[in-house]
Amino acid sequence: MASGTETAEEKSEVCPTEDLVLALMENLVDPRLPSRASKNDPPDISVQQAVAKQTMIAFMNQGESTELNDFKDGLSITEKAIREACNISMALDALKDVPNTEGWPISKVAVLLIDAEKENCLLQFGSVTEGVWSLIEKEIDESNIISGISAEETVGNKRNRNSRTSTDGKNSDDNGFLQLAFDAVKEVTGINSSELVVLETDIAYSLSKENTAARFYMMQCTQSISEN
Repeated sequence: MASGTETAEEKSEVCPTEDLVLALMENLVDPRLPSRASKNDPPDISVQQAVAKQTMIAFMNQGESTELNDFKDGLSITEKAIREACNISMALDALKDVPNTEGWPISKVAVLLIDAEKENCLLQFGSVTEGVWSLIEKEIDESNIISGISAEETVGNKRNRNSRTSTDGKNSDDNGFLQLAFDAVKEVTGINSSELVVLETDIAYSLSKENTAARFYMMQCTQSISEN
């Protein structure tokens, strides 16, 4: 516990940088790496897909593999993940405090599910990024992105409480996204929409696809949730 005489810098320094990097490597990277790796004998695609989320140099420049040459530009899965991450980051424009998502299509829904007592929330481990907890998410098909409502059209409907039971025109437009959110929750937890109440909705930028937004929902389950 920090004492009242410590400086702000001392309070913020949790551990040495080297120790932090080592801990991240041991917990997030090492478990996914094979004991040996070779350009001439690359790891299985399933292994590369897991490591791609960690962007490791040993899995770069694998263009010589026939199996990997099927990918666009001859990039390995890891390199493709790095390029996509960079493109997404650049589109968010670091010069702005809050990215401007107006006009961006909505490419996925994300749900923060909390229990009836509002004391606990449900997160998934490794579903989006290996070794990291995340919200319940569901990607929207390409056809739905093209025909779906853009962030600009829904921005005026942010933070609309109890939207599941509302019947005005704007909420009717959002019913498709809401149904996808209900479907995502049921796929992960088995909980039906009749047991869910929407507390809040919002628009956020997506970290899955460049220049797209995510429809965020905070939902409460009216029934008790098993810890399992």
